Amino acid sequence: MDINTVSIQSFEYPFKVRRSAVYWCCVRGCRSKYFLRDTGQENDGGFFKFPNPANQKSIHCQQLAEQRLTRWKEAIGCEVRPGSRICYRHFQEGKPARLTSVNDADWIPTRYLKYETHVENMLPYSTDNSIVVSERDGSTNVIGTPNTLDSIFDCSSSAVAEIFDEIESENSTKANRDKQIRKHNATVQATSIVRSTFTQTDVTSEAQVRTLQAEVKGQAVIIEELQRRIRRTKVNLQTLRENPNDVKYYTGLGSYAVVEKIFVKIEPFLLTPLNLNKDEVLLMTLQKLRHDATYKSLGIAFEISPTTSAKYFLSTIYTMFTVFHDVVHWPERETLKRHTPQCFRDSFGESITTIIDCFEIKGERPANPVAAAQQWSEYKKSCTVKYLIAISSSGYIMFVSNGFGGRASDKLITESCGFLEHIIEGDIVMGDRGFLIQNELQKKKATLCIPAFRKSGNQLLAVDTERTRNVANVRIHVERIIANLRNKFNIIKDRVPMTLVVRKHNGHMLMDMIVRVAAILVNLCPEIVN
Repeated sequence: MDINTVSIQSFEYPFKVRRSAVYWCCVRGCRSKYFLRDTGQENDGGFFKFPNPANQKSIHCQQLAEQRLTRWKEAIGCEVRPGSRICYRHFQEGKPARLTSVNDADWIPTRYLKYETHVENMLPYSTDNSIVVSERDGSTNVIGTPNTLDSIFDCSSSAVAEIFDEIESENSTKANRDKQIRKHNATVQATSIVRSTFTQTDVTSEAQVRTLQAEVKGQAVIIEELQRRIRRTKVNLQTLRENPNDVKYYTGLGSYAVVEKIFVKIEPFLLTPLNLNKDEVLLMTLQKLRHDATYKSLGIAFEISPTTSAKYFLSTIYTMFTVFHDVVHWPERETLKRHTPQCFRDSFGESITTIIDCFEIKGERPANPVAAAQQWSEYKKSCTVKYLIAISSSGYIMFVSNGFGGRASDKLITESCGFLEHIIEGDIVMGDRGFLIQNELQKKKATLCIPAFRKSGNQLLAVDTERTRNVANVRIHVERIIANLRNKFNIIKDRVPMTLVVRKHNGHMLMDMIVRVAAILVNLCPEIVN
């Protein structure tokens, strides 16, 4: 039978005897105990189990639990058995800290671990294990030694009654005793009692002091170098600040200042992660957009599960889509005129010029044959998602439509996406030959400028050839913007999975939000048209 677990059998007595099991704190010399009644409920308000890595779900928490279990065993210095408990008296705040609070003083037990100097101040028993002081009336009662097996297994009527009187007395005064102990601890400075297994050597000579100081400085340099290497392996704002050349590789943006401004703007709206900082959540999202990394690789890099990385990515995309929604907007006419490049002024005068084009993103083939037919593109020979983009003469993205199936024509998308609502009298819309929207623009008293067609196999006139050359020279900028959009963010360059097309969040398709956020980030980069 385990000495730490004592079972008391029930006998027929005139009074009612309750069966109970007494469990002691596993710290050597600690007399704290609790009882398991026959009700099946634990009466262990101040007792805590040892960390169990098997109960943790994530790999990071399992590693922390293993480290914590090892530190607890080293601090206690005795064998720990399954089901062992440790009482609240060995923690500064009366309970252990959270598993992830590694820097907290109560992450490991630090108080009263060696009872030869502190047992008199905290135990309800005296050092001779025979006298207990009542905290209710201050009287002193003589009792049997709890660790003496003869007194424990004495099953006489008077012995059993005495044991249960002691149990009831201790339970009734537990709250007062805990209150007095915490009041006593509050008067003591809240500092960890650091104990070591070796004897500290007295340092008396100045030479030894200087030697130790040099060793401390050397260790500090080593620690700083190790911390720098750790920061270099993990991507956060501090590492980007120290290595500004890595900003474009990880985020696709032009400078660290842009990344920092984005983070400051959206920080109040980001989810509060458990194992990450908010800046790491933002950079994980930008890496997903930039390199189209899998959720598994992101989970390994940031020490989280793939499900958690997918959840943070979706939440951050929606936050950026909502907060920076006005970055992609149609500016005032005076603003557009003020930023019109000279090459447009020479060709079109003071008229406001808008360049439009459609681009397609390849995706997976849907299982539904109707949806597959709607997404089939004869131009790409694949299932695609099609978007209309409109830029200003200076290269600023003013409009991005929602996604359409690859089967939709340029004319259908232009008429359905809401682009024509922004056109007013006198505007010039420049597009490719597929934008046959002349009649719609005439209703707005606007002008359509597209390359000339050859009719009946005849050669183009010299005037049409010159005008087509002028249109092509300036319309190439929208192609550059689309290429810049694809090159900066591989998530819209590679084949997108069906989950991004089908999944919605608050009524918005996830792929639409991704394309919109990519356009927002391109607008935050330097202009490509001088």
